[in-house]
Amino acid sequence: MAGSGTMSTSPTGRHHESTPTARTALRALTALVTAALVAGAVHFAELELLTAAMLVAVAGIAVDVRLTARLARVRVRP
Repeated sequence: MAGSGTMSTSPTGRHHESTPTARTALRALTALVTAALVAGAVHFAELELLTAAMLVAVAGIAVDVRLTARLARVRVRP
């Protein structure tokens, strides 16, 4: 069907908004994965796991900042 894949630009269109619960779950999951990687790095004495833990932490922070900024933009719109 032609035109069925168009995106709605109406104010009532569904946006992927971040809820506080989803952001909290994301933060908890990031913290859990980071802690598991740090524990693995200590247990197995592998620097690669520590590097992975730092990358997961930075990626989690970046995603959280983007979600926070998006949520602020959605709240500002009339």
